[in-house]
Amino acid sequence: MHAFMAPDGPGSPDTMSRTRRTLHQRIFRGAILEGLTRYHVPDVPDERSGCRVERSGGTGGKVPVRRIADDGLRTRPRGTVSGRMAGGGTRGRVEGGDVRRQGQGTRENEGMADFKVTVETLSGVRPHPNADRLDVGQIGGYHVVLKKGAYEAGQRVVYIPEASILPDALIEHLGLTGRLAGAGRNRVKAIRLRNVLSEGLVLPLDADGRVEHVETGETADPDHPDLAGFLGIAKWEPPIPTELEGEVMQAPFPLPSYDVEAWKRNPAALPAGTPCVATEKIHGTMVSITWFLGVDRETHPWPATLAWVASKSCSQKNLAFVPEAGTTYQRVAQPHADGLREGALEALEEAGMGSPWGVSWIGEIAGRGIQDLHYDRANPALVVFDLAFKPGEKARWRYADHETFCAAADAGGVDRAPEVARLPAPGSGPEEIEAMERLASGPTLWGREKHGREGIVLRSLVESASPVDGERCVRKVVSGAYLTRRKGSEHR
Repeated sequence: MHAFMAPDGPGSPDTMSRTRRTLHQRIFRGAILEGLTRYHVPDVPDERSGCRVERSGGTGGKVPVRRIADDGLRTRPRGTVSGRMAGGGTRGRVEGGDVRRQGQGTRENEGMADFKVTVETLSGVRPHPNADRLDVGQIGGYHVVLKKGAYEAGQRVVYIPEASILPDALIEHLGLTGRLAGAGRNRVKAIRLRNVLSEGLVLPLDADGRVEHVETGETADPDHPDLAGFLGIAKWEPPIPTELEGEVMQAPFPLPSYDVEAWKRNPAALPAGTPCVATEKIHGTMVSITWFLGVDRETHPWPATLAWVASKSCSQKNLAFVPEAGTTYQRVAQPHADGLREGALEALEEAGMGSPWGVSWIGEIAGRGIQDLHYDRANPALVVFDLAFKPGEKARWRYADHETFCAAADAGGVDRAPEVARLPAPGSGPEEIEAMERLASGPTLWGREKHGREGIVLRSLVESASPVDGERCVRKVVSGAYLTRRKGSEHR
């Protein structure tokens, strides 16, 4: 399997003889290495990585290509890989390194779904319906089970979200020693307490209304945008199986960095009444498939038909899998590459967007061997849920309206995330939160086996920005049944 995604035909990799295909691979790899050496690799040491990047005589050099797990945590140094340089005849060396310490490159669309610990206001506190010694507090769209009488509506508290890893001193201070999730009993996980879903923990402010470090006694401003570092709280990142690893390289141009904020974090960010569509959130591993169609072939050696395939965390660091990596992502994406590219161009042209400089599909790879919810699919399959396009080289990535996305996916012959409902964006009242939780639950609409849904993604039918935070009007709602299921996998 080759990651070079050219159109089918007499000159495509699928129809080349073995000799011509091997020659093509060598030339193509060399062209990419030379392009990166000439245009994207500085002649200075990277102090963050300890990796010196050099050129050799101006025609060849060392280009950092790294082998990483999809979440960027488990990394393996790789040996030297050589590639024949196109035109110059010199050889480029690709040396291993630790991706966690490498520069992250250029990111776009930052800010969505960032993990953070903040001070929030309890918008409501009511008695627990099934326990006399407990209350239920509301923060945004989240419910948190509380000790009876310990908190009141309007009180400001530190909100510690689900998937937080807490230090021992804070766990002891909260009286939760041995009661949290994970092997270290230090992970905050959504749970049902007497049939009420509780998502996260709260910590009261001190007498002066400041955030106090339970071990040192130091205090912090309650309006700080993220208190995780001050409190010693980290985000839990699950281990990744080796089958989702692969060699990566810096993408030649910025990839769309994609993530979606939780609706419950701030329901008002999606203005009530906005016409929306709710699509099913599929439990798999995210993939982006990107083409830079407007590249100047005189200055850049890679073809416009090359699809740059990246996982979620790779794209956030502007990394993509090397064309010959043969990863699960590339094996699943390759059969759909031509259709996706042509379908996107056709639909964008019909929508009056003209011919974009770049196109990127955002989707999920799911099936057996990816996550615990396999949707009764024997092999991993691709389902897309968003379409980005870049009007020009210097322009930011934009996103297609829902109807244009649907037309492009259908023209490309690929599954899209199933529609669950069309509805106006809800408010943040208790009844509306319950209605959204019900919509996020229920059986999947994608798989043949009736797994429960991971949740839904709520987005405006027409692309727009939130008046609250300026981000896209796209938010996710995760099912409580999904969050509290047993032995679930969360490979990212």
